Amino acid sequence: MRPRYSLLALAAFGVLFAGCDTAPTASDTAETVRLDVQAAPTGDVLYDLTPLRQGESFDVALDVGVDDLTLRSTRTSAGYELAYVPGEIKPETVVVSYFAHGVMVAQSTTDGGEPVVAGAAAEGPDSWHYVWRDGSWIIAKDYNNDLTNGDTTPFTLPSGEVIEVSDVTFTLVGLDTPAPQGVRFDAPQPVDVTAQAFGRPLR
Repeated sequence: MRPRYSLLALAAFGVLFAGCDTAPTASDTAETVRLDVQAAPTGDVLYDLTPLRQGESFDVALDVGVDDLTLRSTRTSAGYELAYVPGEIKPETVVVSYFAHGVMVAQSTTDGGEPVVAGAAAEGPDSWHYVWRDGSWIIAKDYNNDLTNGDTTPFTLPSGEVIEVSDVTFTLVGLDTPAPQGVRFDAPQPVDVTAQAFGRPLR
């Protein structure tokens, strides 16, 4: 199924903070950082990542006991491409939502059995987030410059349309898993976790 896009002017961001058919493979990992989330229903992590070289990928994998839920950022000629990469267990659908400071500006829905590429930004995001509730998942990257609500970032959709975003979320529909156990950052370049909070707001 090809992604379906709709522009929405006044949709609320919701509980978080308020496609292509293929995705690139991960690069050889130079550094791995593991965090224990202790089954917390929400999580927020800020990080500093040394800029990737073209072709390198940075994975954030949430351990849900039976599998990992992985977001992958890959440096390409178009910028930092962001994708959800399914593991052994797969959602029925993946809804990708694009926000500019709490207002949804675009959305796509794609079959969940294949990698889902959201598009690419000129710069990589600097934080990662998740919400878990009764087996339902939202995982996200944001470009808010350490949650300071800075300027939005130009983001190129798979269709070629360019929009301004502060956050990109992936809602995994029909994916029933245990509570989260941990998160793993796999990077080919040094990555530094600068702040983290699980089960409570980061700030």
